[in-house]
Amino acid sequence: MARITLERILTIDSTGMPKAPSITQILDKDVKALWIRDKSPDKSMYIKEAGVIYYLADPKSPPKQQGLSDNEAIKMAIDNYDLPKDYLPDDIVWKVVKKYAEQAAGPAMKAIISLRKSLHNVTIASDKINELLNDKLTNGIGDNDIAVTISYIDSINKKITDIPNLLAALRKAEDECLNEQETMTARGGVQISSSMIEEE
Repeated sequence: MARITLERILTIDSTGMPKAPSITQILDKDVKALWIRDKSPDKSMYIKEAGVIYYLADPKSPPKQQGLSDNEAIKMAIDNYDLPKDYLPDDIVWKVVKKYAEQAAGPAMKAIISLRKSLHNVTIASDKINELLNDKLTNGIGDNDIAVTISYIDSINKKITDIPNLLAALRKAEDECLNEQETMTARGGVQISSSMIEEE
């Protein structure tokens, strides 16, 4: 079975219209189902859902590069692809997302994705705690607020000290991923470089 990539599930012709999935694309029953169910002449929904799949599954997509959660990635896709505001991927889309993600990311890339999410969440949490602390300081601190204020400061300090460790782990995982992509071990222990592998 051919790997699922954006280029494999979406091909645009010279007029800007999507071509029907190729024989290798259509071998995947879920890709085929996505194509067939869009009855519009320009296959606009198929194109949009291919974009959603890319955003949710591909490590090179903007949401994955930023460490966004699936919900944040869906919101970004809704905005970018002009989907209905209440759009949610259905089972077929999630099936393709799962296959795409499994094929696109080895262990090192999965670690990178997880670390990017951690950094993103630490940043959001730090910003929120800072806002709460600023509100407390701006409105004046009473005797009852001292313990809460100290806990906010402690939380911020803890989050800030997490960041260098996460960045170091991310750099290490990126190096591992580079090695993973450059050299793969074939059956029998023979090492082959990625340049030796022909694109399907």
